[in-house]
Amino acid sequence: MLESIATYCPSLRVFIIRYFALGAVTAIIFSPFISTLVELTLSGAVLAALAIFLVTPLIWGFLFDDHQKWLRHRRERWVLFPDRLRLHGSDGEVVDIALSEITHVSLWLWYSVGIRLRSGTKFRALYIPHASEMKRRINAQIAAQKGEAPHE
Repeated sequence: MLESIATYCPSLRVFIIRYFALGAVTAIIFSPFISTLVELTLSGAVLAALAIFLVTPLIWGFLFDDHQKWLRHRRERWVLFPDRLRLHGSDGEVVDIALSEITHVSLWLWYSVGIRLRSGTKFRALYIPHASEMKRRINAQIAAQKGEAPHE
């Protein structure tokens, strides 16, 4: 039996940071529009901005079902072996992906790794702490299997 090289699991901390970061970006984009609708004093503007920064992530999360996405993916586990990447899905399903079938590994922002196969099938490992490390290790293992130098 082959020893695993690394294991990656979704992180609640990464999910929460992403959740509030996207909410904050949305708040930054929309707060000037809201402030032009109502004439506020400086203290009123500060309180309105604070309220926007607190409420927007909640609206964002429910509007785009982020909490449901977290619940679907929170039990996933990605295990890298010398010859394959194994996904233990939240539903108990196990999928083995031969490294030789992987055509592209990409980083999506700071929290997600995309994996594309020759067949066109795509996988995404979500809410991964140190996602760039996961990408680097998969690419290094693919290169080692081919006898090449690692590429990014």
